[in-house]
Amino acid sequence: MSIEYSTEVKQVAAVFKEYRNTIDIYTEDKDEDKAFYELLLKRLLDGTTIKINDIHPLGNKENVINACKNDTDNRRHRIYIVDGDIYLQYKTFDEIEHLFRLDSYCIENYVLCENSVCQAAYELNGGRNSIEEIKKKIDFDNVLIDSLSLVELFFWYSIQCELFGHFRVCHVDSFLDSSKTKIDVTKIEQHIATIKQRLLIQNDINQDLIDQAYNNRTLSFEKSKETLLKIVSGKNFLVPLFCKIIYHKVAKIDIPKESWKYYFSKSCDLKRLENLKQAIIAEANSTLN
Repeated sequence: MSIEYSTEVKQVAAVFKEYRNTIDIYTEDKDEDKAFYELLLKRLLDGTTIKINDIHPLGNKENVINACKNDTDNRRHRIYIVDGDIYLQYKTFDEIEHLFRLDSYCIENYVLCENSVCQAAYELNGGRNSIEEIKKKIDFDNVLIDSLSLVELFFWYSIQCELFGHFRVCHVDSFLDSSKTKIDVTKIEQHIATIKQRLLIQNDINQDLIDQAYNNRTLSFEKSKETLLKIVSGKNFLVPLFCKIIYHKVAKIDIPKESWKYYFSKSCDLKRLENLKQAIIAEANSTLN
């Protein structure tokens, strides 16, 4: 049985590793996600003067934000990183010093590209198929195109969150067809219809409010592959979807979800993380009080 330490203890633990890092980086998630974050951020900062050997996961978003607000120790450079989540579709936040909000649903959204998915499948399958063969089997771009109904689903998740105050994200498994490799549009439509019904039975929600919220989404986000990779949960939908595609079309590889995103992070395109890179560099080069 593992011991669960408090957020404060986890923050203090960073002190003992100061010599290993130019800047202290705190994230969401658990200790088993450390290796993933460390690999991804080391790649991101490669070629800079910033040294990163340790990442400090603090649990959920609230823990990270509260830790950031309460951190008054100005002897160290530090940055706290949180996911954009469902709120990136409709909410703006006041800036908090040393806090960085990702501009996609979660960190897992950034590790998905054709190269990262196919390279992971190639390595985990022991190189038994060529990269080109794997690319044809996975068909990355067409998977995204065939999954665009998920953008609509996440529009409605966010509308439910904005108007009703909360929502529950299902897992991609709930929306797969019989092949277990494709999104079933009918299942998406049925789930959206249920969300609409739940909204309309609320006394303080009417059709005009719902229509306005929906129009705000469609004006802000195109129904495109780029939007899919931005607003749909990478953790609960996109990463598991590609894992299942690899399992059914390339090789029956069955490893924990933390391992999948670790492998994806080894060769993912880092361009979409440029804002985070610049934020870390700015924090690391800032003047300490």
